[in-house]
Amino acid sequence: MEKQPMIRVHLVALVLINLAAAAAAQEPTVERTVQQDAADRGGWVARRTCASCHAVARTGTSPMETAPPFRDIVRRRSLSELENRFVDGAIADHPSMPDYVFRAREIDDLIAYLESLQAEERTP
Repeated sequence: MEKQPMIRVHLVALVLINLAAAAAAQEPTVERTVQQDAADRGGWVARRTCASCHAVARTGTSPMETAPPFRDIVRRRSLSELENRFVDGAIADHPSMPDYVFRAREIDDLIAYLESLQAEERTP
């Protein structure tokens, strides 16, 4: 008879531990989800407009040897500098790079994507 109360105590403790663990697990915030959506769209814009010359993914080499990978660009330049260059339309660093005119939403999405590359660089 003494075993049943101990089993109940252990069951209650197990349930409480699981509830505490579930409460501690964080749901993605709306802001994080919106930011991730923007980064996903920015990755698409980068693949569509930049990937013929630049490595736009987190790994890999650029198809054009002189075009730096995006992960290197975000190490050398601040996001605000890149955003200003996209807005001004003066993004070409060399004669073989075409000038692109991005819409405001594309710029926001590209910056979100570049920010995600920076964040991955900082993650051990």
